[in-house]
Amino acid sequence: LLLQEQGFSTIILDNLSTGNKSYVPSEKLIIGDLSNTLLLDKIFKDHSIFAVMHFAAKTDVGESVLKPELYYQENVINTLN
Repeated sequence: LLLQEQGFSTIILDNLSTGNKSYVPSEKLIIGDLSNTLLLDKIFKDHSIFAVMHFAAKTDVGESVLKPELYYQENVINTLN
């Protein structure tokens, strides 16, 4: 909301695994995942993007010990995508 108040146009990409689409204006939300590189290519082709902010990382320490591969995929590989 702050970026929009500052005059920036925003796009939110969320797989809604822990998010709630009611918090995002529907015209700003793309439901998808950072692992979907074809979708990412389309988003970058269809929009003039100035910056990317990634707030989607997994942060549950207990789960990360049990599922390190998942956390590596979500927090490292998908960020690189």
